[in-house]
Amino acid sequence: MNKVQQKYQNKKIAIQTSKIAAQQKEIAAQQKEIETQKQKIAQLHGEIRNLNVDKGVKVDKEVVEKILLKNPEIVIQSIAEYRFQEEQNFSNNDKKVIHNNYEQLYQNTQDPYIGNKNGTQLMVEFIDYNCDSCKRFSKTAQKLVANNPNLKIIIKEFPVFGETSGSSYGAKIANALYLKYPQNIMIFINF
Repeated sequence: MNKVQQKYQNKKIAIQTSKIAAQQKEIAAQQKEIETQKQKIAQLHGEIRNLNVDKGVKVDKEVVEKILLKNPEIVIQSIAEYRFQEEQNFSNNDKKVIHNNYEQLYQNTQDPYIGNKNGTQLMVEFIDYNCDSCKRFSKTAQKLVANNPNLKIIIKEFPVFGETSGSSYGAKIANALYLKYPQNIMIFINF
């Protein structure tokens, strides 16, 4: 590398170093602002708790409005907390549905599967033969089974595209073939 190239390279490194330093300062300032906002929110939560709403103290609508207008992050945090609670509720409902249908999902001996017949790690794959994502996942499923000798992937026919697309017909044919030739399951799922 000649002197001109070295000088150019050094200048380039100096500029990048300067940019990185500026970014680090900006990040530090943002972190400081976040901490300040967290302290403000904690203080406001304390003030709101002190209103003693549960003990029948009348809350002045204007006071609450002023607090919220001066501190809109409270509303954003409240919405975030609400969304989190909703996601938890959905998750809990999903767990109940899975629990209530455990035998149908995991212990139906008529369902095709790949992997270890007696595997203790169970996965259910819902497939439609006209679904591109399902087709792509079949390759991933094979890799998972190859890398996890204790894995059993149970295949559930789920023809979401309906009768007109041939999905339902494909599911019926695949189930019939599986019942007749269970040893050829890989052919069926590699549609």
